[in-house]
Amino acid sequence: TFVVTLEGGSGNDQPSEPVTPPVNTDPDENGYYFHDTFEGDTFSWEGHGAAEATLSGRTPYKDAEALLSQNREKAWNGLQKSLSTEVFKPGKEYSFSVCAEYLEGDTPTQDFVLSLQYADSAGETKFAHVAQATALKGQYVQLANTNFMIPEGASDLLLYVETTEGTGNFYIDEAIGAVSGTKVDGPSPVTFVLGDINCDGNVDNFDMIAARRALISSTFSSNISSLAADVDMSGEYNVTDALLIQQFILGKITAFPDNRS
Repeated sequence: TFVVTLEGGSGNDQPSEPVTPPVNTDPDENGYYFHDTFEGDTFSWEGHGAAEATLSGRTPYKDAEALLSQNREKAWNGLQKSLSTEVFKPGKEYSFSVCAEYLEGDTPTQDFVLSLQYADSAGETKFAHVAQATALKGQYVQLANTNFMIPEGASDLLLYVETTEGTGNFYIDEAIGAVSGTKVDGPSPVTFVLGDINCDGNVDNFDMIAARRALISSTFSSNISSLAADVDMSGEYNVTDALLIQQFILGKITAFPDNRS
């Protein structure tokens, strides 16, 4: 918003009204309606709920800066951006992508969600999930949906990033809203094989050695290794996992049990 003041008017002139620049409803040559890089600018992103939004050069996905969400009190507190219905029209599909990362905390993974808050035709506040992904601590993950439909009759659109649990700080970078079907490049998903602690592509005696060492030291060479060692997916590595790895290597079992709660 800017204010235009005419110089040289008479003393009876009234202050001019604020003038809102027109919204650019056309995508750029990449099909992007917005591309927020956070290089020296928040690009109208702000805290969602109790969270605060701050530019940070600690751990960008690209270039020199990312946007930090801090002082969160609830998991849904995060970072938000208002979307214009002149651009993102209800009943139409669009492509959205945001990269997210976290560095603090004891958990090796964190689930991020890209969501849309909006008012329906009756004026009631509603929520819709745009995309969800699991981030490995210290590595960016992409939250992307190439064909998300803005709900019919929606208004007061707020695109925001939250987590499924926890209140730790997190970062976002390379936030993009684009024409439907636009695929945005982002970090590759992290993959691993259960039991492959040394990450060489095989589950063998070398992994059994690593499993025994981890029981003694309670440490792993990487977050991926710690996830691969928790073969029963109980949320922690212990002697049960080591025994299961041994049984798998000896051919006594051909698959690991799923003990997720």
